[in-house]
Amino acid sequence: MVKDQVSVSPNYSNEFENGGNLGGSLFAAECEAYGFSISSDWQPYRSQSFVKSSELKLDGGKSQYQTDRQQVLLKNINYFGVYAIAYRVVMSPISHSRNWGFLGIGSHSDDWYVRGVNTNVQVSNGYSIGTWAPKNTASSTSGTIGVGYGTQGFTISASVDFTISQLELTSKTNLALGYYETDYSVSGKNNYSRYSSDYYGFFTFIGPASLPMPSISINHEVKYFGNEYFGLKTHSYEIEL
Repeated sequence: MVKDQVSVSPNYSNEFENGGNLGGSLFAAECEAYGFSISSDWQPYRSQSFVKSSELKLDGGKSQYQTDRQQVLLKNINYFGVYAIAYRVVMSPISHSRNWGFLGIGSHSDDWYVRGVNTNVQVSNGYSIGTWAPKNTASSTSGTIGVGYGTQGFTISASVDFTISQLELTSKTNLALGYYETDYSVSGKNNYSRYSSDYYGFFTFIGPASLPMPSISINHEVKYFGNEYFGLKTHSYEIEL
């Protein structure tokens, strides 16, 4: 298993920093661009908007697959000690017929497919998970998933489609352990696994107002499959929020 440790720590002060027009405009624009709907009850904490990272894997100088991640730590402006995390992982396999080189010399590339993404977060001591999404649901689920706090309906959400037969969702979140985990598993060799696909998740967590700022790391493990040569490739990313 290949491990890519990515730590992205934006400059921040002791309070969320998007009160000005620039930060608010950036956040709203990126929410729309990434497919999120986030109400004004929530504002980015420590950063002006999403913390983003992207890796493109090469072989023989040729692009093989790319993984993009956008995630944000949010603070509820109406309630002390109430936070949320929202994230999206985009997986983009790139298919090349295997170039076998000359007698194996100079060989490169593969025919790539998505095999899934696992995301997990351990909440700091003293904080507890409130609600989370996605949850374990029937495979026919499609529409909007999300979380909210203090109001009716979702205040943080995104549109999804779980009706795809090659996609299996498992929520392994455990409130007693303060642990969030969502596993998306993809099978088959088809248009869904062959081209770009995105995977969303959310959860809220709550603690006494007297507690210090939560320390949060979000971990993404992605899997791609090289059909002709490489087989299963796994990469792990750790993002500090």
